[in-house]
Amino acid sequence: WSSDVCSSDLRMDRLNRRKKEVSIAPYIDEDGKEIIPRRSFQYDTLIISVGSTTNDFGIKGAAEYSIALDTQEQAEAFHQKLHHAILKAQTQKKPIQPGQLEVVIVGAGATGVELAAELHKATREMTAYGIDRVNPDRDIKISIIEASPRLLPALPQKLSHSVELRSEEHTSELQSRPH
Repeated sequence: WSSDVCSSDLRMDRLNRRKKEVSIAPYIDEDGKEIIPRRSFQYDTLIISVGSTTNDFGIKGAAEYSIALDTQEQAEAFHQKLHHAILKAQTQKKPIQPGQLEVVIVGAGATGVELAAELHKATREMTAYGIDRVNPDRDIKISIIEASPRLLPALPQKLSHSVELRSEEHTSELQSRPH
């Protein structure tokens, strides 16, 4: 494994379940030169995390007015924007306005639900650093919008319902399609 190559540049190209072996395709640079040869790895248990990228489904304004979290850079930009908004609210002379500190997460899959939980935790931890004019429970609103009728639609309904009950602790609102 090379620490100089980002894992997103690597591609699994062979899987032999009988031998419990996976192969990573050769890494080819922009000039077509092989930099890293094909490698094979033995495994006891194989977990394939395929990942995903944001799809705005062509919704007008989505690309311009939202922040995708596909890359580390995008996540850091979102983090900075949220911190700046909270610091601005902390230091402004006028009261915090409705919607000023509102985060809307589109998608209640595992990533969306985890993001809501982490934002809930992070905004509350900021009060330990002298943020005393922003009350996270009153001033920060975290909402999740989901097209299906429940959180975590890919999981069994019983598990989804259990997570939904817990998520009520850290989300202000869940908007989903009626059952």
